[in-house]
Amino acid sequence: MATSEVARLRERLEAEHRACVWALQGLSSGTAQHQFITARFRRMDACCVRLGELVGEEEATTTLCEIFDGIYTQQTDEHRSEMDKENKS
Repeated sequence: MATSEVARLRERLEAEHRACVWALQGLSSGTAQHQFITARFRRMDACCVRLGELVGEEEATTTLCEIFDGIYTQQTDEHRSEMDKENKS
């Protein structure tokens, strides 16, 4: 059961982080509510605390860093792809 809960928590962390990033940089950039972003980070904190209980704080921190880095890398790759398309036009 712990493994499936770990996977669920990781998915939740990814979804919450994506929502924060989208609120800050997406189509609604500049209009995102502070309360919305704060609520997402609080949910991420609760997930990270529970993940730490299941796998230990060090592993939970590593997982969180992987999520942050993975989403950043994905967005950077998407941005580069868009820039390449614009430059070819």
